[in-house]
Amino acid sequence: MRKIHTTPALSTVLLFSALTLSACGGGKASHTEMNSAESTPSSTTSAPTIKEGSTQSSRIALSYDGGIMIVDGREMELIKSLPQEGFLRLNPSGDNRHITVADGSSYKILDAGSWEQPHGDHSHLYTAEPTLSSLEFAADHTGHVITHHQKTAMFVDGTGTFEVYNPAELTGENQRTAEQLKTSKVTLPQPHHGFAIPLGDDHYLVAQGSEEKRTGAAVVDQHGKKLAENNQCPGVHGEAVAQDETNQSATARRRQLHL
Repeated sequence: MRKIHTTPALSTVLLFSALTLSACGGGKASHTEMNSAESTPSSTTSAPTIKEGSTQSSRIALSYDGGIMIVDGREMELIKSLPQEGFLRLNPSGDNRHITVADGSSYKILDAGSWEQPHGDHSHLYTAEPTLSSLEFAADHTGHVITHHQKTAMFVDGTGTFEVYNPAELTGENQRTAEQLKTSKVTLPQPHHGFAIPLGDDHYLVAQGSEEKRTGAAVVDQHGKKLAENNQCPGVHGEAVAQDETNQSATARRRQLHL
């Protein structure tokens, strides 16, 4: 068995398989704008071969100083190394196949090359060589990437905006990664290190604040209209969603935010 040894510090680790990818503001947010991802040449010159298998394939993605490694989750053998500059953070894209790579100035979509395709009472299992796709989103200081309710929100700290996409649309024709991806963009009042959590009713729970500090949280709708806010959570940071939104439903959140 081939061992993997790394000397650079690992910043992020993600586990993929063919079956699964194994807190409380003012100002008015802008209306949602529709965008599409900027495309740049793919890191590969030709599309990788897709192979169908009879057993699950498990893959681990690791970021390090200088790139990203994709490793076999069972044999711990290196599948592919993808050179990339910057301090890299890896985030699940929400479809149990792709990874959203944050490098500080952009979000890129990486195909981990392991997924399933439902077919009636069973699923077909596929693998391909991991590749960085042509999907890339410019971002002034990348931040949190959060998936919930079949939506993924990428927060941009330097502008106080976040872009939202449907992870099901990451896969295009012939099971290849899509070349374009429609997104919606929402702008908050001030730049800050924040987050946006997609809720089940086309609303978002967002952090509020400025570049100097975070003051609380608010709920905004899909057009950026503020529905509620709470300024009693200074320094709010990060996010978590319980199973079935237990104690964290949109109704409960708005009740806590005094809507």
